[in-house]
Amino acid sequence: MKPKRPISLMLLAIVLASTTLPSCGGESDVQESGTTDTTQQAAETNALTGSGLEVRDWGGKTFNVMTSKPGSDGHSFRNFEVYATEENGDIVNDAVYRRNMTLETLLNVNITETPIPTELTGGDIRQAVLAGDQMYDLAFARSYEVGQLALEGNLYDMNQLEYVDYTKDWWDKLVIENAEVEGKLFFASSAFDLHAKKRTYMLLYNTDLAVKYQIGNIADTVREGKWTIDKQIEYVKLVSSDLNGDSKMDLDDQYGLVLGDMKDLQYYFVAAGGKIAKKDENGKIQLTMNNDRTIQLIDKYLKMSGPDYTVSPSRFKSYDDSYAVFWRGHALFYDGILSSVESASSRANFDYKALPLPKLDEEQRQYYTMMDNIGLLFCVPVNAPDPEFTGYMLEALSYVSDSTTLPTYYEKCCKIKSVYDEDSAEMIDIAMSGQICDIGFLYNIGGLASILNSDIPSGTKNTFMSRYAAREEKAKQNIADIYEKLNELS
Repeated sequence: MKPKRPISLMLLAIVLASTTLPSCGGESDVQESGTTDTTQQAAETNALTGSGLEVRDWGGKTFNVMTSKPGSDGHSFRNFEVYATEENGDIVNDAVYRRNMTLETLLNVNITETPIPTELTGGDIRQAVLAGDQMYDLAFARSYEVGQLALEGNLYDMNQLEYVDYTKDWWDKLVIENAEVEGKLFFASSAFDLHAKKRTYMLLYNTDLAVKYQIGNIADTVREGKWTIDKQIEYVKLVSSDLNGDSKMDLDDQYGLVLGDMKDLQYYFVAAGGKIAKKDENGKIQLTMNNDRTIQLIDKYLKMSGPDYTVSPSRFKSYDDSYAVFWRGHALFYDGILSSVESASSRANFDYKALPLPKLDEEQRQYYTMMDNIGLLFCVPVNAPDPEFTGYMLEALSYVSDSTTLPTYYEKCCKIKSVYDEDSAEMIDIAMSGQICDIGFLYNIGGLASILNSDIPSGTKNTFMSRYAAREEKAKQNIADIYEKLNELS
């Protein structure tokens, strides 16, 4: 997505002043009536001015969103941007609450959610459609399942929604451009969808170790366009050390990099500008994965991710034990998602900064990233009760979120040990401006993603060519099937 605006101190001062959000842990200004001065003032001055929407009285209609909550998988991948019961001092929660109160007052609506365990979101949409249950005006589902949901006929073509205007700045255009096929759009993201940002890959780095090893401020390297995987490999090797002197690298030693999970190769692939598939000038899906840059990237990644330099949960059979190496100050880099930056303040007793993932080489035009396959995109069930209402509310929420909840969330992520860090703010801006949505991942074309997120990482050799060759014909057939199923939905 393109950045809505730079995450600067001046911007945040304007945003926070206009919404009168409390600071973390501060007192809320909720009045006895249950409304806030901000809500009343925004309603009176029309919070939708500039959106292109006319204010409508919806007669008390309820806008019900199916959201994700932690389920039996034990992971906290919940939506946090849709609904808040009350103000509690957390700046993001309070921004969500106030945004909703503003729109509810202005439009005479009720905004609510129906939380579903994360691993059941796709199945629940299927079940609701099959049963003819018109519970949901909007639904969130994991990025790796939305493509199949669409091809099965469970989702409404969002290009048919009234009121939405995907050319506006509050829509994530790179997501929409890649998700749209044959003029149909079944899932999307906007300023309203914070979960897709939260699950987007970035790096944290230990600046104390960087000073110790005379690495300097890597943010400057990013600005110069020289932050490449070769540079990261250099630093990873420089810092790695057998601290306990037992001639083997274990969890008590010092590493250059802590990996988030086995799927990290696919995020470095995207950071290098790679895509499994993309649309050509005629809008047709073409396979684009098989090229020299992919081979180079995998070679470099394997060089960096070896056991002498890198900690991974797959090697040590524990996410918590592996991540703890970084949080103890015994690793230079941590390859995680934006929510890792958000939570780092309470976990690290050292100084750190955020970074985008590295480019493949200096000739690469920009830095890229993507959300992981648990990142949530929103969609509209094909049997939504009132698509006109859905379109209106989605545009309204996206517009208002662009100046309230989105910059507030970024501001929270840029708090380094509770102090706003301008370097990290700029690095997050740079990363998010290159957020890619790969149609090959969204529709799991040919199972090609598994080459990157399981097959190659589970070994030590670059077996890309043989693995790709074994899947290429299936991938081509998958593309043909996508077009056939989309035509059947017309």
